[in-house]
Amino acid sequence: MALLDVLPYQLERNWCAAVLKSDAAALGAILADDLTDVSETGKVAGKTQDLASLKTDKTTVCEDDMMQVRLYGDAAVVVGRATVKSATFNGQVRFTDTYIRRNGHWLCVATQATEIKP
Repeated sequence: MALLDVLPYQLERNWCAAVLKSDAAALGAILADDLTDVSETGKVAGKTQDLASLKTDKTTVCEDDMMQVRLYGDAAVVVGRATVKSATFNGQVRFTDTYIRRNGHWLCVATQATEIKP
């Protein structure tokens, strides 16, 4: 696997680690300033709201699996499954994250999650 293939995949792992540690600086480095986040409930948020939620929505489990990375030049799409336990959500989601490479750095510009019902 080429280095460019690994970067968005590793960013997903870093995202979970940042959420578990409530590390706004680490998560902020992954999310683009113009991020659009559509949650499993259909709520639309941006980077500012996502970073603020680290303080109020403590996450104790964040595990990604079944990830597939597709590269399209300076864009990448990651589709996977996440298991999450937090103050506001306990379950699994399918997610689609879209990354753009800007100034040599991959940034997530869009993320969408759909709850997997048991």
